[in-house]
Amino acid sequence: MTDEDLAAEKDRRIGQLEAENLRLRLSAETGVPAALLSDASTEADIRTSANAALAWKAATAAPPPSRPITSAVPASVVTSADRIAMPHQVTTHDELRRLTPEQRMQAYREGRLMHLGANPPGPRRIGISGSPMGG
Repeated sequence: MTDEDLAAEKDRRIGQLEAENLRLRLSAETGVPAALLSDASTEADIRTSANAALAWKAATAAPPPSRPITSAVPASVVTSADRIAMPHQVTTHDELRRLTPEQRMQAYREGRLMHLGANPPGPRRIGISGSPMGG
C-alpha cells in the first residue's frame, strides 16, 4: 500500500468512528437505540432518523388506560358485611346445648364461643422432647 492509500484508509476509519460516536451520543440523547441509527453518518441524518423513530413510536403507542391498573379489591367488597363470610358465632346457651361435645370443642378452638365469654385457646407450646409443656 502506498502512503496515499494508508492516508485514505485512516481518513475512512476516522469518518466511521466519528459517525459511530455521533450515533451513540444522539442515541443517548433521544433514547432511540443506536442500532436503529446505523444507516446515517452525518448529524443531520442521524437526527432525522431518530426523530422518525420517535414519531413512529408515538403513533403506534397504546393510549394510557383511563384508570390505573391495580390488584386492589374494591372498597365495596371489603366493607360489605353480606359478602364477607364470618364463622357462625354461638350466641346463646341453648344453642351451645344443642351442639355435640365434638362440635362444642371445635367451636371453642375456632373462637366461636367468644359471645358466651370463652376466649379461644392460645397456641400449643411444644417442649424439646416433643411433649406439651406444663404451665
